[in-house]
Amino acid sequence: MKTLDFHKPLLMGILNLTPDSFSDGGKYGDPQAALRHLQQLLDEGADMIDIGAESTFGPEAQVSADEEWSRLEPILSQIDFKRVFVSVDTHKAEVAEKALRVGVQMINDVTALRGDSHMIEVLLKHRPYVCLMFSAYNTPYAGREARQYDDVIKSIKIFLRAQTELLISAGFPRDRIILDPGLGFFLSSDPGPSWEVIDRLAELKELGFPILIGPSMKSFLGGEIRDRLPKSLEAGKKCLQNGANIIRMHEVGKYRHQLF
Repeated sequence: MKTLDFHKPLLMGILNLTPDSFSDGGKYGDPQAALRHLQQLLDEGADMIDIGAESTFGPEAQVSADEEWSRLEPILSQIDFKRVFVSVDTHKAEVAEKALRVGVQMINDVTALRGDSHMIEVLLKHRPYVCLMFSAYNTPYAGREARQYDDVIKSIKIFLRAQTELLISAGFPRDRIILDPGLGFFLSSDPGPSWEVIDRLAELKELGFPILIGPSMKSFLGGEIRDRLPKSLEAGKKCLQNGANIIRMHEVGKYRHQLF
């Protein structure tokens, strides 16, 4: 398995295979279109690719493990994992198991182990990299509440410290864990907490793990999706300045050009 080098920031390109993702749903449902886009992301400078096959938009977007895998398998079967570092965005242990078995190197779990009680055993078996994300919700789906926090960073630290300790105490290697503070609707429909997380991102480094963050095109940036690129770049710059190790993004070429 490739070892990630966190001495320099890494760019994670996003490949959504869903018909309903908020930014690019339906564009890459065809396997050949998805593979072309994957190659485009690599050509534009992505260090890794995060592939998702179930939207987090809401419970109505939920699909079975079989459906999720049927979207992933045609793509994963065509990837040279010696050349491409791939993360699969899933909270389902069954999907994670299949993905890791074919060569995927990382699981991106937006529920931080809450979505499936069998996820820990799958992670212990394969020992991939894993990203644990904070969410104000116990489900894999973003909410729509204008949540407020007495101290949003404190809330995130308490949760992520508990989840990392749970995983490490089970025997998982500490150096394979990456943390994501969550942004947008995972925090609140109010944009304030997301901007505060970005401004105070360095405080999360106190937990002792690499930080992945994905401001790309999210609702807290404001305006229509088609108009969010400038604000995405602004947010990305702040994330890098404040210590992010991995920036997860849609527009890899534009980020690479503007941020690096």
